[in-house]
Amino acid sequence: MSYRACRALTARPAVMPVLRAVAGRFARSIASRGPIVAVEAAVSSLDRILVAVADDAPSRAAVGAAAELAAGRGAEVLAVHVWCRDLPCCGPSAADCGLREDDDSLERALDRLREAGVRCRGERWRTVDGRVLQTLLAAASDYDASLVIVGSRRQGWLPALLRPGLGLRVARRCARPVLLVS
Repeated sequence: MSYRACRALTARPAVMPVLRAVAGRFARSIASRGPIVAVEAAVSSLDRILVAVADDAPSRAAVGAAAELAAGRGAEVLAVHVWCRDLPCCGPSAADCGLREDDDSLERALDRLREAGVRCRGERWRTVDGRVLQTLLAAASDYDASLVIVGSRRQGWLPALLRPGLGLRVARRCARPVLLVS
């Protein structure tokens, strides 16, 4: 994501309370890993954190951020892995996107969270292609998450504009605070 696009997202007035909520050692430690964009409403208390899990590097970064934030605040983490049933379509399959039922990304995420001393549990949600966003939003609502953490791939400004990644789409549609980690 370009600097200008990050500035446009972080210029929203509702972002400042979120940035203040995650300020401190946590924010400084993950800020050194790359750009972070926090979107939406203020966080009153971070006691229930939902982290989206898949078999890719941005997801592993999101799990690390969730572990560090939850350990510092004593929050509970729900790791959600959404897996897709492949339907014939154009583009990569669900397996190519790290959304296979048989991958062990949820177990690895839970192991990492437990190593950090975080109270956590995991859930697998099943969906069909094209419904991952709606499934994550439903999981956040069902869990009553006070913060949703999603890994976000770095894209150039044009691809992000034409086809935003899942992280940006979650941030735009979720009624809860969202932390994007890349």
